[in-house]
Amino acid sequence: MLRKIGTALAAGLVTFSSLKIFPYFPLPWTAALSGMVMIIAFFQLRAALVLGTALCAITIAYHSPGLFVLFTVFAFIAGAVFGFGDHPATFLVLLGSPALALFSVGPFTLPLEFVSIFFFAGALYGRRVAAAAATACLWCSAAGIIGMRSFMGNVVIGPPFKTFFFLKTQPVEPYDFAWLLSRFDLVVTRDAATAVGRLFKLLLGHPVILVQTAGWALAAYALFFFLELRISKNKRLFHVLGLAAAVGVLIAVQFAALAMQSKVFGFEPLKFIVSLIVAAPAFFVYWEWQYASEAQAMPERIQPSPTDVHALLQRENLRRKELSLEDAMKMQSQLKTYMEKKFVKETTALDIDVADSAQLKSNETPEDVVRAFSDYWKLVDLAVLSEKGRLLNRAGDGAIYLFGNANEAVRAARAILRNIAEFNRRKNTLKSPFKIRVGMNTGEIIEDPNANGGDVFSQALDIAGHLQKMAGHGKILISENTYKKINTQKDFVSKGISEKDQIGFYEYQGD
Repeated sequence: MLRKIGTALAAGLVTFSSLKIFPYFPLPWTAALSGMVMIIAFFQLRAALVLGTALCAITIAYHSPGLFVLFTVFAFIAGAVFGFGDHPATFLVLLGSPALALFSVGPFTLPLEFVSIFFFAGALYGRRVAAAAATACLWCSAAGIIGMRSFMGNVVIGPPFKTFFFLKTQPVEPYDFAWLLSRFDLVVTRDAATAVGRLFKLLLGHPVILVQTAGWALAAYALFFFLELRISKNKRLFHVLGLAAAVGVLIAVQFAALAMQSKVFGFEPLKFIVSLIVAAPAFFVYWEWQYASEAQAMPERIQPSPTDVHALLQRENLRRKELSLEDAMKMQSQLKTYMEKKFVKETTALDIDVADSAQLKSNETPEDVVRAFSDYWKLVDLAVLSEKGRLLNRAGDGAIYLFGNANEAVRAARAILRNIAEFNRRKNTLKSPFKIRVGMNTGEIIEDPNANGGDVFSQALDIAGHLQKMAGHGKILISENTYKKINTQKDFVSKGISEKDQIGFYEYQGD
């Protein structure tokens, strides 16, 4: 819940700051639309990001079609490469990096673009961490060049460059969108594409921007590297070392950029230090809270779903290169809990077979055999279904049925035994009567509901089969496990111990 609230607030603030950079909507509209994005983000972050991106695109298109082309290209690349589908929060931070750089509350400004570096290290994996940080730095630099700024937050741009896009003033009637189609005249769009090409060429050919881009990538990856060690070794020392390495790289890169642009004035060291002080400890607290919460809540969060187990194992494979003995035992316990909840259940197995079936079918026509056994299986299936049982498998003249309750299995077996005599008198088309044997046992089975046919594995089934073979004609044998579960124990008498399974068994004496 706290994470959803924090993400929603971040989405609203980034949208508000972005709409203020290139003003189009009046302030009340900006506040209302940002609030709408925040509310939607609480329930569905991806839908909120689509709305926020569309609002920013409208404001940018009003000012310049070239700027709109640049924004669209960047948004598409950021969403495709850095995970709009898998990591929508990463897309939000990446797209909102310029807004973080110009973050302000009233007259007070505080650049927070370093937050993106720390965030990427915790949210992404591998080389994508460095790539996302480098892209965020380039995006901030592009925004600074467009706005003709010497600094974009703490990012050093240099002396103002040639004006690529001429920004317009805020319209009097923001709800009039008649200008929208006129923005995309083919000639204008062609010129806009040319301007975008020149901008990219400037970004990639400007040494101070490249140095800072490489520095951001190195800082993010250094933090990610130590976080991985911290996860493997379970020591906070590596977390502190990672923060120290990232902060050290950022400080060194900042001084290098300032040295390369010594004629640029306006850098505020105090705000730079405050930015690091805010971003680094805040990230440390957030990461520690998130890691502790996950470790504490992980057993409760495991639900009987293969998707959840796959996600758990995937996360552990990505974030744990080496498992300590304690971690391995914890994962083993969680997997055992999942197996017991999902695949293991107590069931009563009923094994039924037709005794002397070969003799029963001898000297009979195939048509009579098929008709008689078809009617017989209808009788058995009806008795089983009436007691909520289900067929596991049928082989030859025998079958195994499963019941969730031992009393239901016993009632079904008694019904079959009662009805078989009437069946032999009225419906049996064969010369000899049907004689059945029934064996039952209660125990835990392992069943995969996702497999075709629902494969079942259990010794409980074997014991039921052994008792069925021990039963006499027209007899029902149940194991001691089943006997303890039923309410009609008075109808059964003990017959001793099964030598094969070393378990007590009882014979039905009713009817």
